[in-house]
Amino acid sequence: MSGTDDALVFRAVREKVLDQFTDLVDIALNGDRDAAAEIARKHLPRLLAGLRALLADHVPDADGRCVACASRRRRGPRLCRQFTEFQLAIVTYDERPLRPARHRRWRKRNP
Repeated sequence: MSGTDDALVFRAVREKVLDQFTDLVDIALNGDRDAAAEIARKHLPRLLAGLRALLADHVPDADGRCVACASRRRRGPRLCRQFTEFQLAIVTYDERPLRPARHRRWRKRNP
């Protein structure tokens, strides 16, 4: 696959996942108790496993910098951008539900 093909596949998969998240949230918030409970039982463990896998690469090195996020140019401890975004999304969810991802690489290519 070429870089362009990879980008198209990534975009399609990303959109599909985000659509599924929107559907799950809609059922959890607006569905009846049985539907919401089913969503929680079936999808919550999967979502948390996926989140754990995603954040598994975002661990501090011996200097306290996130291995995945840290720039070689910056020295000293630095907060992990992905973990910080995750924590902010949880804390501010009621104010801004389902905020779009703000990953810097995605923003540059798709303003």
